[in-house]
Parts: sequence; C-alpha cells; structure tokens
Amino acid sequence: MVTDSHGNPIDFILSAGQAHDSKVANQLIERNNAENLILDRAVIIKK
Repeated sequence: MVTDSHGNPIDFILSAGQAHDSKVANQLIERNNAENLILDRAVIIKK
C-alpha cells in the first residue's frame, strides 16, 4: 500500500495471502512517482 504523508491510502495492489510483500513492491514503486520512500526491513528490492 502507498500512502501520503498523512497516512491516507493512495494506491494498493491485492496479492495472494501467501505471497510476500516484495513480490508487488516494484510495481507499486514504479507506478507511483514518490519523492521519498519509507520501507520496513522485510522489503528487499532487487532490480
């Protein structure tokens, strides 16, 4: 899920319950033009 600086949802992708968040993280990052990103340690993105 992508939120604005106030925590309001801007964009999200529904994925399978057993899928890891990193499976859709690249898609969310690429389709949202953010100036800053805050991710938790569980998200590792390899391009």
